[in-house]
Amino acid sequence: MAMSPGVTCRQCGGQMARTTRTQRNYGLQVLAAPLCLLGLAVAVTGAGMTVAATRRYAAGAQSAITHMAFDISLGVAGLFLAIGVARLGHKKQDIWRCPACGYFFERA
Repeated sequence: MAMSPGVTCRQCGGQMARTTRTQRNYGLQVLAAPLCLLGLAVAVTGAGMTVAATRRYAAGAQSAITHMAFDISLGVAGLFLAIGVARLGHKKQDIWRCPACGYFFERA
């Protein structure tokens, strides 16, 4: 693997280092908590409704198959909502940072 050419600091002339910077938005994290719980509740409700539809189908109800497809999709949508919201409020950024003075800028 080839070494990247050295990048010098615009402020002090020192050698820049490759690193990542994490930004947190606590307002979005506070919003994410109830949305994550909502997603988990939708997933659990969809799973419970799927079990009920399976029992109805076993008892002979033919319309239970269409209900089962909706219930499964509801459960999957709830899981996607919970997982997607879990990253809300976090942002990682690849940067060049000077260890001497702390100056940084975003890597291309």
